[in-house]
Amino acid sequence: MAFRFQLDALLRVRRNQEEELQARLAREERVLRGHQHRLTDLKEQKNAMIVELEIEKKGLIPAVNFIRRQQLISLGDQQLAMQETALLSQDQIVAGVRKELLEAVRNRKMVEVIKERSLRQYKLEVMRQEQADGDEQALLRYGRGEDLL
Repeated sequence: MAFRFQLDALLRVRRNQEEELQARLAREERVLRGHQHRLTDLKEQKNAMIVELEIEKKGLIPAVNFIRRQQLISLGDQQLAMQETALLSQDQIVAGVRKELLEAVRNRKMVEVIKERSLRQYKLEVMRQEQADGDEQALLRYGRGEDLL
């Protein structure tokens, strides 16, 4: 009789859950990296606008252009603030998925430990049965007067 783990279906489900959460974590981390790149780009754009404004201020600049540049810089500040909020939100999502993944790993490992214990117990039982069968054969041979070797 071969070893059959009764909770094999549960173990498969737990492994599948873990794999799904790993894939979800990878997706969420990609989104987070995208937000980080976008934030970096926005900061670079804002700095470039400030540098252009400083260069233009050294010469004669019409008031309309100056006001327009100031408005663009202000808009850049708003975009930065929104992007930072999105980044923080995505960071919380990633942390939540990581927490779920850790829980899924713990659940899977718990079932695997149960499986290992069950297998060890099965092997011990098989060894006991083989020992009992060997002892019984030895008694039968001894009873018939056969040589044990």
